[in-house]
Amino acid sequence: MGFHKRTIHKENILENIDNLDVLFHADALIMDDWSSKFKNDMSKKDRKLIDDIYEKNQFLSYHTDDYKQLSSLSECLISLMTEPRWAPLLYTLERLEVDIKEEERGRFHKLKAKAIDAIIKYYSIKKESN
Repeated sequence: MGFHKRTIHKENILENIDNLDVLFHADALIMDDWSSKFKNDMSKKDRKLIDDIYEKNQFLSYHTDDYKQLSSLSECLISLMTEPRWAPLLYTLERLEVDIKEEERGRFHKLKAKAIDAIIKYYSIKKESN
């Protein structure tokens, strides 16, 4: 049985966002800076929390503050790109202080695109000390 290594770049992650377990399955990963920051921020706890918040609030006509329990922007990006939900969207917009124009308020798809762009940019400029 051989040693399996894989080189991963930002584009690999964004193109395979719905199949990251397979992408990251290797004996050794060689990653660019963006990918390393993304992977280090992944959290199975937040992945479950996003699902739990959705289940708890899916029939409400308003948003609760449950999203404030989240901590992983990586999990928010995964959710926004695969199964978009309000909790990761609200968490991202608040944490990254995304500027929202009046005409964008309440428009999920426009806000989702802004949040995705903000997370991608965040990992591009995030310093190691953060």
